[in-house]
Amino acid sequence: MERRKRISRPLPVIVFGILFLILPFINYVNFAYHFQIPFQNFVDVLKVVDIIAIILAVVPFAVGIGILLVKRWGWFLFLFYSVLVLFYNLMVLLSDPTETNILTLIQSTIGFAAIFYFLKPDISAPYMKMYGRGWRFQVRKPVETDIAVNDLKLRTRDLSPTGFYVEWLNCPYELNEGVNVSLTIEKKALELKAGIVRLDSIGVGIAFRSMDAETTKTIKEWISKQEI
Repeated sequence: MERRKRISRPLPVIVFGILFLILPFINYVNFAYHFQIPFQNFVDVLKVVDIIAIILAVVPFAVGIGILLVKRWGWFLFLFYSVLVLFYNLMVLLSDPTETNILTLIQSTIGFAAIFYFLKPDISAPYMKMYGRGWRFQVRKPVETDIAVNDLKLRTRDLSPTGFYVEWLNCPYELNEGVNVSLTIEKKALELKAGIVRLDSIGVGIAFRSMDAETTKTIKEWISKQEI
């Protein structure tokens, strides 16, 4: 039975997407509170807020939709909005450093965190090109080597610094389930954390998780040698 699916969105992507969806409502409440206007007086609140602030307050909703739908325009809109709102909020804080602008500081913090997270290659790649292997997008080379997944000995059909594919009929694991991987490269034993990112009729795609830069470099250099 075919079970090839794209891995579900990472939790931080969902959290940031939801945060952007609710930001317009939080901004509106903040405007009303700042200008001492009852929340239900929607028109009166909009009259006292400048047009730039209104635009910046509403755009996050579109950003949230784009992020959650994994759209390229959503990623670029997020990047544009985040840089713009960070600059605007900094100006607001410098011109009026009052307690009512605490939300401005919070939004700036969220913006910095989101930019740092979404610029990571493993996170931004699916927004540029959706790919069957799931969120961990990277071209894998046809390199065969012995490997063990939860002590079960298998052989890779392809390999990259971020994961590998093995022929594995009736795999007992589900998408996103964590596994332990044992791999020996040039007599060096590597014990790695990984997760199931693809299940199809003949095999399994597995992505490495929380791998340090040195191990990634070791695998990458070894793959290059095999190609030569």
